[in-house]
Amino acid sequence: MDTEKQRKCSDKRLQNLKPFKPGQSGNPAGKKRGTISIASHIKRKLKEIAESDKEQRKYIDILAESLIINAIKGNGTAIREVLNRVDGLVQPEKEETGPGAIAKIDELLDRITGEAESSNATQPETTDSVEPG
Repeated sequence: MDTEKQRKCSDKRLQNLKPFKPGQSGNPAGKKRGTISIASHIKRKLKEIAESDKEQRKYIDILAESLIINAIKGNGTAIREVLNRVDGLVQPEKEETGPGAIAKIDELLDRITGEAESSNATQPETTDSVEPG
């Protein structure tokens, strides 16, 4: 009985999975044609001259100057933003996994322990005992 009920429920769901007719929108209540995005509004505003600015600079110039001044003052977010804009985002290094990574770790450990052993061998031995004098 349960399987028959599940099959009927499943059939009803599949009936709704019909492709759209040609020229029919999948989101009829979505964004209307000609709607301008917030990003477009911001870009347009940044190109305008700031009315309150005595030097008649564009908003983009004022914003850039403010960002640089804050970076110079030590604001970490501003520093990161300036560097990302100048040098591009720093891509994280891809971690190596598997046998190659293990071999590199072993090689590094051998080198470190080898350097430690060789530095101990070149240092003269000292005695910690103090003779009474």
